[in-house]
Amino acid sequence: MSQFFSLAALPQGGALEMIIVWGGMLLVLWFFMIRPQRKKQKETQMMQNSLQVGDHVMTTAGMYGKVADLVNDIVVVEFGKNKSVLIPIHKTAIAGVSEPDMTLHKEEEADDKKAKDKKTKKEEETVTKEA
Repeated sequence: MSQFFSLAALPQGGALEMIIVWGGMLLVLWFFMIRPQRKKQKETQMMQNSLQVGDHVMTTAGMYGKVADLVNDIVVVEFGKNKSVLIPIHKTAIAGVSEPDMTLHKEEEADDKKAKDKKTKKEEETVTKEA
């Protein structure tokens, strides 16, 4: 019976405090998650609306092409170097306006590593000859 009275004597939280806590959590959620997503969505939509004939684009499937024609919400994209592959796609399937990077980075990195290895071997040989 004494336990019952001691629990009843504890202070009870008000509804106002609970509303403030939940409101603060929702504000943080909106600020860090929803707001940046909406900003990115607006930027993507602006990019898709500003497409012009001749722009190099990347589709959401990762394919690169060149805009050949624009008709309402349909973009006719030219794929390949022979310019005979014309595929109509919806504007929302355009992920970005960019040309593909066709350089070979792996070979350059391997060549740089070989050059560094040769340089360190020459330095080691000169150090051993001097000693």
